Amino acid sequence: MAAYDHTQRGPWHVLTAGLGAVLLLRVARSAAREGWEPRAHLPLLLAAAALLALAAMTARLRVRDEGDGLSVRFCPLPLLGTKVPYESIESVECCRISLLDGWGMHGWPGGRLVINIWGFDAVRLDLRRPRGLLRFRTYLIGTDEPGALMGFLRERTGQDATDETGL
Repeated sequence: MAAYDHTQRGPWHVLTAGLGAVLLLRVARSAAREGWEPRAHLPLLLAAAALLALAAMTARLRVRDEGDGLSVRFCPLPLLGTKVPYESIESVECCRISLLDGWGMHGWPGGRLVINIWGFDAVRLDLRRPRGLLRFRTYLIGTDEPGALMGFLRERTGQDATDETGL
């Protein structure tokens, strides 16, 4: 059985980094003109740092096989992500993420976790038993190759890999 490792790129980090850079330039220009004023400049400086850190954490979405589970992480700084044990996956199917579901990593009422960097194609994982502190039962994992990811997961979990992709 071949391992799975795929990285998808998204454009949002460019916009986020650009906004952070604009804020930094604004703080530098204002501080040079008026002098450093912590009450005025520190909030903008912190916002710029937060935007730049977010851009560094969400440039790519890497989905890969880790032997006992599927790792889904934003990178190059892998601080945001999750791992789903293969033994807990009940069903796998291709689906579409709606505009309402959006991009990023966030939970929805009813125990659904969306992890998506760009686009609307995704693979839906329904778990046998919810896991983790928040008890997510359904994972929507955005990908630009839903058929390959679904095929790998169905093979890995012993499900019928000949079903339609749903797209």
